[in-house]
Amino acid sequence: MVFILLFAFLCSVNAQFLDEHFEIVQTFDLNSVGQVQYIGANQKQQLFVGDLLQPKVFMFSPDGKMEKVIGGKGKGPGEFLSIGGLWIFEDTLFVLVRVGLRITAFAPPEYDVSFTIDLNLINGKLPTPAGDASLALGIGLNGLWKTSRGFFITYGSPYSPANLQKAHELEMHLVNKDGKVVTTTPLFKLQDKEMFVIRKGKSFMVGVMPLGVVPIIQFYNGKFYWLNNNNTSINVTDGNGNLVRRIPLPLLQKVKVHHSVLEEMFSLYGYSRKYSLLDFKRQGVTFPEYFPYIVNFIVDGDLRIWYATYTEKGRQYSWRIVDEDGKLIKQFILPRTIVFIYSKGEYVYALQMTEEGIAKILKLEGNF
Repeated sequence: MVFILLFAFLCSVNAQFLDEHFEIVQTFDLNSVGQVQYIGANQKQQLFVGDLLQPKVFMFSPDGKMEKVIGGKGKGPGEFLSIGGLWIFEDTLFVLVRVGLRITAFAPPEYDVSFTIDLNLINGKLPTPAGDASLALGIGLNGLWKTSRGFFITYGSPYSPANLQKAHELEMHLVNKDGKVVTTTPLFKLQDKEMFVIRKGKSFMVGVMPLGVVPIIQFYNGKFYWLNNNNTSINVTDGNGNLVRRIPLPLLQKVKVHHSVLEEMFSLYGYSRKYSLLDFKRQGVTFPEYFPYIVNFIVDGDLRIWYATYTEKGRQYSWRIVDEDGKLIKQFILPRTIVFIYSKGEYVYALQMTEEGIAKILKLEGNF
């Protein structure tokens, strides 16, 4: 009963804040989506939602109705075994198929399969998406960006007995329209998702570290905005890998991990089905003492940075909006039931969990 009352209160806080500061332009009900991975919108304001679990891409009309399901699990044309990212360029949907090493294009207006590009490994590295550090697992997982020059893809090394103790990095590379790597050296590197390793004889288990360091990458107006999440500034890099600027993020502070949030994250990753936190600790896993500095960030149409940090006990997110120089414009607190995940033009998009546990995407116009 206490949990239900708390959730209802948090939802009412969401509604009050949104009513005061945003106009809800459209709501997209995600009843058929298992777990939101990444989203994109075309010039007609159709919304595309990648599903991490199924894997499929759901296409919604501008008025919020589901129009089409693109792809599905399989190895055939237009099918995916896993989605490594999606991007909209000149209204064409591009999907990075990580298992299968290809990019599939779906052209408007029907968004049927247009063409497929085969990819290669880069020094043994696979396309590997970056993502955020929120409890909304999967949000922001993207490793594909398309421009007129080609495809920008993040690559990472799979774990093997030979590299278990080595630091794992993501590398940003440019791939041409034929799938060939253009860059001889990475445009930039950043630390890959923090993982834990448990050894048992000659075998080992690798998993995403709950509340570990996570790389976050956004792309806007031809520039990459990225951080390693243990840093206190965002790097801005052009398409040639040149550092354009660093944006300092004010008001960051270390917040100790609350045990209940760690347990929640442990359960969300599915580890609690077979193990307990104590089981992992007995195997030498050291969990983070502090929350990551940044939960997630987006870049809006005015090139402002919206970023979220954990509050004490991790039950809410403190959102800040800063300009390109890091000057604070707005600060507000929201429950974890809502996360800003995408921006296009004058609109921002937020993922919201309803009282019934159903996900929605809100298309918002703010008055900041």
